Amino acid sequence: MMPMTGKQRVLATFENKPVDKIPVHHSSISADAASIIVGRAVVAGGDSCAWEGIKALWEGGEEGYDAFAERAEQDALDITRALDQDVHRYKYWPMWSKDRKPVKRIDEYTFLFGNPDDRWYTMTYHPELELLTRQNGRGGHVISAAELTYDGMITEEQFRRQVEQAEAQAAASTGVVDEEEAHRVYKQYDQYLLKLGGGTIGVNVQSSNDLIALQLWPELYTRKLKARALQIKKGIPTLAKAGMQVSFSGSDFCSNTGPIYSPASLRQVIIPVLKEVVDAYHAAGIRVLYASDGDFWSVADDFFHTAGIDGWYEVDKSAGMDLRRLRERYPDRVFLGNIQTQVLHRGTPDDVKREVMECLAAAHECGGIIVGASNLIMPGTPPENLFMMLETLRDNR
Repeated sequence: MMPMTGKQRVLATFENKPVDKIPVHHSSISADAASIIVGRAVVAGGDSCAWEGIKALWEGGEEGYDAFAERAEQDALDITRALDQDVHRYKYWPMWSKDRKPVKRIDEYTFLFGNPDDRWYTMTYHPELELLTRQNGRGGHVISAAELTYDGMITEEQFRRQVEQAEAQAAASTGVVDEEEAHRVYKQYDQYLLKLGGGTIGVNVQSSNDLIALQLWPELYTRKLKARALQIKKGIPTLAKAGMQVSFSGSDFCSNTGPIYSPASLRQVIIPVLKEVVDAYHAAGIRVLYASDGDFWSVADDFFHTAGIDGWYEVDKSAGMDLRRLRERYPDRVFLGNIQTQVLHRGTPDDVKREVMECLAAAHECGGIIVGASNLIMPGTPPENLFMMLETLRDNR
């Protein structure tokens, strides 16, 4: 078989056609692990990327931040090449917003934001964990977690006003897509399947107010999601014209024991709105991948059969999401992930080789699988394990 580009390889996998080798994509990687693989310091990860953005904004203003963003995009390409990936994540996130500039640097790893005489917060970076933590305050007083939860508890009327504002914004919006940027990146990275989405339908499980509203006022929450769906659908023609063939979306909502909120709420509120968006993508010739790690068996039929999504990424073996079982139950869907990052982080090189070979064996046997790490490849992952993963993938794809 003639060699394929990354994009050709992934699209053939969606169509259950033969490929020259198994496609590979790792959903996310820490800056520490990526720097080891690339051979120099790179921007990657989640909070580490945000931290670099905060520093760039403080030290160089908007120009400094723009330079950081350019560096981050080049680093992302170097990471994709070093990992020999077929899906390209052209930038890592969360990228820090230029509108959120610190007002004071407290120490090497802590910045102050907001009004020091009124409401403020600090962001502290923990480099060994690549983690940002936030502390909230008012005046000279640090707000405890309990106070913050009570102080921010939403009422039905407050949530209703939020929903009405979201609906007004959606009606006036032209969509959530930057047209110029979309055309640029699809042209620039044409050899890869680009990891890009036009927005997602889901619940922010880190927000107590969102979880409260979902349970107490499901009709209002549905309206909120419909406003979001309207914005997403407005952007789909632009994405299709730019070259999107697969949309990557999702919302982490599962733990190792199942969904964090009730499947009944998901079926009542989220799935019908998600179906609207999926139908709009399909009408434009675009497939949809949805993401969450954790155990999603109890709601898999809702996503695949009712909402009609085309596949899942961050498939989490450690939570019981077995590739062979998934492909047997959903033979016309694509699954991405399944190399356990716990094995990469804590196992021996031999453990890593066995883990990667198990995933590759399922991919060769069942088709419809893009092999890669299921979660963030952690900081502190031993270099010998990283290189064993790469070597095993290279030699057995």
